[in-house]
Order: sequence, then C-alpha cells, then structure tokens
Amino acid sequence: MTVYYVDGAFVPAHEAMIPVDDLAILRGIGICDIMRTFHGRPFFVDAHIDRLMDSGIKIGLNLPWTAKNIKQIVFQTLEKNPGLDEANIRIVITGGSSPDFL
Repeated sequence: MTVYYVDGAFVPAHEAMIPVDDLAILRGIGICDIMRTFHGRPFFVDAHIDRLMDSGIKIGLNLPWTAKNIKQIVFQTLEKNPGLDEANIRIVITGGSSPDFL
C-alpha cells in the first residue's frame, strides 16, 4: 500500500486528496519538485529541497516548513513505503484552501 504525507499526516493513497477549494486548483498557486531515488536513497535531496524552497519564496507562498523539516518528511515517507529502491518522489505544496470561492 502506498502512503503519502498530506496536511501533516501520513495517509493511504486512497485518502490523499486535494480539496476543490485549494488555490492550486482554483488559481494554479503551488510548487512542486520531483526527485529520484537510487537504492532507496533520494538523489541530490538537498538541492531539490533548496530549489523547492526558493520556488516558494519566488511566488510568495508561505511555507510552514524548513528545508530540514521537508527532508525529514521525505525520509519518513520512504520508510513508510518499503521496497522502493528505484522511485520518483513528488513533493507538491499548494496555496491551501481559499474561503473566497464556493
């Protein structure tokens, strides 16, 4: 079973959802990065996370995590998905829910 990290919790894939009022859906506000693993370890993890953080700053996204927090989440997510020697890790950070839309 695939496990994702969503809104501060690890959840099974079938529970991983983005709300319809999220700014990523309504206005395309969000950032993402994809990193590859080799032998179960992320390749250039620090460079990927630095680029992700920089992208967040450039678009004015308020990131509630530090680079260190995101790195910990990446490794915890890998631990919760054993047996993935060769995989892609996709990090998506959205603008969050907007109360301005119905």
